[in-house]
Amino acid sequence: MDFKNYEIWFIAGTQNLYGDSALIEIENNSVAISKSLNSNSSIITNIISKGILKSTNEIKNIFTEANNNSNCLGIICGHVHTAIDKQIGDKHYLNSGDWVESLTAIGEDHEGNFKIINY
Repeated sequence: MDFKNYEIWFIAGTQNLYGDSALIEIENNSVAISKSLNSNSSIITNIISKGILKSTNEIKNIFTEANNNSNCLGIICGHVHTAIDKQIGDKHYLNSGDWVESLTAIGEDHEGNFKIINY
């Protein structure tokens, strides 16, 4: 399988509480992270920034879009506070939670399996 024909979408969760300048900065950081990941030769698929999401409804909509896109292998979702590991349709939804209140992260074992790590 040639993974260069597929995509992993990168999204960042946030809220409207922080003002427009913060939202623009988060959006720009999301694009920069995607570009940085794509410049890493060990990553064998395309990381596509899908911007910022500010509500659970926007998150559900992006997963519906991903489920309907045969080129999307999955989604990297950053910082929506609640750590979650579940299937939504045929996509594996992993949310890393946060590093302030829940002290959670996503880890990968040697077999390529992902899981939530609680510190």
